[in-house]
Amino acid sequence: MNIQPRNIGQFLIRTAALALALASGSPAHTQQPAFPLKPVRIIVPAAPGGPADTVARLVGQKLSEEWGQPVIVDNRPGAAGSIGASAVAKAPPDGYTLLITNSAPLVVNAALMGSLPYDPVKDLAPISRLCWSPNVMVVPAASTADSVKSFVAMAKASPGKFNVGTPGNGTLPHMAAAMLNNLAGIDLVVVPYRGGPQATNALLANETAVYFEAVGVALAQAKAGRMKMLGVTSAERFRALPDVPTMLEAGVPGFDMVAWYGLVAPSGTPKALIDQINAMTQKILNNPQFKSQLVAAGFEAQGNTPEVFVADIAAETLRMARLIKTAGIKPE
Repeated sequence: MNIQPRNIGQFLIRTAALALALASGSPAHTQQPAFPLKPVRIIVPAAPGGPADTVARLVGQKLSEEWGQPVIVDNRPGAAGSIGASAVAKAPPDGYTLLITNSAPLVVNAALMGSLPYDPVKDLAPISRLCWSPNVMVVPAASTADSVKSFVAMAKASPGKFNVGTPGNGTLPHMAAAMLNNLAGIDLVVVPYRGGPQATNALLANETAVYFEAVGVALAQAKAGRMKMLGVTSAERFRALPDVPTMLEAGVPGFDMVAWYGLVAPSGTPKALIDQINAMTQKILNNPQFKSQLVAAGFEAQGNTPEVFVADIAAETLRMARLIKTAGIKPE
């Protein structure tokens, strides 16, 4: 699904209709079968070891404990998350196949790709946001830049001379790089790699001058003296990195870009079942011990209702569509 400006009104109408359907589904008093009666599979549209996989395994373990049933994490990487998302979209709408993902399959892919094997609005039913995390603007330890301002000054003095790595077209680090180019008025050359580890290694090898790294990796590499953290991409300082300024504080007005992770079911899943899974999710996210686990892994817990999650996805889709158009980002 390609969100062009002429289709924005239609997109909003469809999204509003989905929100209404979620809100007016099966009556609360309808008797629902017990759930779950067998193992639940959570598909992660990314490789093992990445942020989405980490979130899925933390949440899956707690769901398994609460439900008394195994929760199996099934990694389906590829096509910027579209392969895994498509598998969930085509699964039976019975709650036994769920998706834990970052925003790409729900937001960025719809705005960037000419066609998808699924429709993010019609084929998937949001359950809840789970958590969020900023990316961290990092440079190699040997870089002469010691702040966002000094790096921007260097880039302005030598337009087109500095490379910024990304884990691929349309990923959150790619969107953050596009936002920095737009808001700071610089011309970083975007260099895509096969994934996050490859983009990290490129920075450490001085193949690239800057990267928007995941919090956990940035913190570990900075402690090891291999890279410097210049700014976090969230509007507020991140609890796990209290001494790292935001991009706003560091002199880039309007910069706000975070990675969020959510729980999604196939469209057609009964509203009562979605609400039941949402209630269990909120119980887990409000547990102080689990919140601490997320913080230690580089995330902040953030749950919401299915209806609010639908509205969040719609707003973020339009925001990313505008950024993609302004930055001139094209499908691969």
